[in-house]
Amino acid sequence: ELEPVWSPTESLNIFANFGYQKADSISFVDPVLGPITRELPSTPEWTLRAGADYTTPVTDAVDLLLGIDVNASDAYFNSVTNDVPVPSYTRLNGFVGVGGNSGNWSLILQARNISDSEDIVSGLYFDGSSNVRTVLPPREYMLTLRLNY
Repeated sequence: ELEPVWSPTESLNIFANFGYQKADSISFVDPVLGPITRELPSTPEWTLRAGADYTTPVTDAVDLLLGIDVNASDAYFNSVTNDVPVPSYTRLNGFVGVGGNSGNWSLILQARNISDSEDIVSGLYFDGSSNVRTVLPPREYMLTLRLNY
């Protein structure tokens, strides 16, 4: 894993989280099919989250807050039988808001999955007749008022 953070100015933070794992395959002997090799389930080779947030004064008492990030995952299998492939995906999120420059309050409008992509993260496979998938949430908007006391 690698998690660099860089703050080139007091107002700007740039961050990234990168994960890499090279999982071994598992091998076993099926009494009917013989030797079988499968990839380990739920182990994407890489994951990434990167973004930035920016704060700048609007008045003597109020700051403008901006931020954006991208989340991505490599493809992987959801089950030990490798019947349910989960494709790679990328999601874009962002926010805009205002807050007290003393940090005692903020009002933030946030959007997740801005491109409204349909990304599968797990599923079930039944005898070749049905295939049930679980997807991440569609585009979401949230308005958050935060008070610190």
